[in-house]
Amino acid sequence: MGQCVRLTEETKKIIGIQYSKGEAMSTLLFWATGNRQQATGNRQQATGNRQQATGNRQQATGNRQQAWLQKHRLTRWLAKLFVALSLVVSGEALAEVETVPPVQKWAVANGVNSLWNFNFYQLSKSEACLFFYNTWVVNAGYPPHTYIGDNGTYCRWTNFFDHLGIAAQQGIYWSKYDCPDPNVNPDVPYTYRPATNTCERELKYKLTLTPDSATIEPGQSYEFTATVTTLDDKQPGISVPVSVKAEVEANSGGHDHGEKVAKRDKGKVSPANGSNSFQINFTSTQVSGIHTITATCDQCVNKTAVAKVNVMVASLETIPSSAFYAFIGGEEDKPHHDNHYLTPAAAERLLVMAINYRSQQRFKVLDWNTNIRVTPSVLHVNDASLMWGGRFDIKANWTNPHITHMRGIEVDIRANDEVGAIDARNFKAFEKMLDDVVGGKTGRAKYLLECTADKPGSLLKHERKAENLCISRLTLSPDTNRHYHIRLIGAK
Repeated sequence: MGQCVRLTEETKKIIGIQYSKGEAMSTLLFWATGNRQQATGNRQQATGNRQQATGNRQQATGNRQQAWLQKHRLTRWLAKLFVALSLVVSGEALAEVETVPPVQKWAVANGVNSLWNFNFYQLSKSEACLFFYNTWVVNAGYPPHTYIGDNGTYCRWTNFFDHLGIAAQQGIYWSKYDCPDPNVNPDVPYTYRPATNTCERELKYKLTLTPDSATIEPGQSYEFTATVTTLDDKQPGISVPVSVKAEVEANSGGHDHGEKVAKRDKGKVSPANGSNSFQINFTSTQVSGIHTITATCDQCVNKTAVAKVNVMVASLETIPSSAFYAFIGGEEDKPHHDNHYLTPAAAERLLVMAINYRSQQRFKVLDWNTNIRVTPSVLHVNDASLMWGGRFDIKANWTNPHITHMRGIEVDIRANDEVGAIDARNFKAFEKMLDDVVGGKTGRAKYLLECTADKPGSLLKHERKAENLCISRLTLSPDTNRHYHIRLIGAK
């Protein structure tokens, strides 16, 4: 209900009308109510304007979403079209079809027995006629008939009422086309195509990698050939893609540590992709081991073909046991458990060297306790080469700290102060023996008395105090890694 407003006489004059008390009240109520209704209408109109604006925004958003969907539908369609065209161009979506002519087979129909006999088609009319006669006429239990045979149009036999053949019965020939059994890959049958009167099947391929094995030295290369053919050894009529990769057995070649410290290099194949028939070059690393080359063809029945490559130094043999030397190294906690391989010639020279060291008088040294010259201990043989040669990574990280122990011609001999080491008093005589005795002057051994590599800035580094000695100038202690590194073959 509206509020009553009391008007002064001045207010009445302003609106220009003289009201009685009752008229003024009624008029003012009507006026106030109209103002509220107009205000309400204005608010409703403003609300409608806002709703219309909201609708316009929603419609604009819908238009943008529809445009986005149309754009992305087109993008997806173009992407699918691109993939399809790419597959066609690359040959992956194509299938080569083998086509052969069908075989026409024959059967004989005679009354109610026709459907029964259609299961027994034969390769010729005469065979079908004889088969029908033997399986139906004779076995039907009727009185005897006489087989007349095929006359080119009908299959005929005598009526059982007329054994003379004057009134003969005859069957009608029916034929159908059937596909022959494949001579190659019989598990994939032909399918008959009535529209073309041909038999078809998708052509299958096989993949070969030749040779299937090879043996090369570390760091060398070898060529293989990947070949795709049909199952009857014909060239494909389309491009059949093949991919190639190399793998390596982590523990092979004498590397018992595997990939505990670092990943092993697998070698390189080039190219990594090809088609139909192409050459593959495999390059090995300096680490010996068993590598596998795998060619993959998704369109071939055998899918993959594999070649094995043994990367190794040939003709290495375990150093024969002898009473003149002992083996050290290769313990179970070491990354290489089998470290005593040499060529036969190098092993023979090692034996001569060991015999001389034990048997010659000049190597006897004075025992300080008994004051008697005694025969030295047998030589203690440490690292030679691994079983297949190649890089000898003593830190199990596939790198080169033992770089020269690759070909089975070099060996380390203990020369520190531990049991079995060459006595320091024998160093000069031992080196003279290496120069003059082992193999003579034309084949003399090459040697080096090696010390532990010094760390830069170390105060306890082992520096040589004297010629051929690895003794610390600070502590006078011997280098525990002191040893002779000897090249037994091929030294100048």
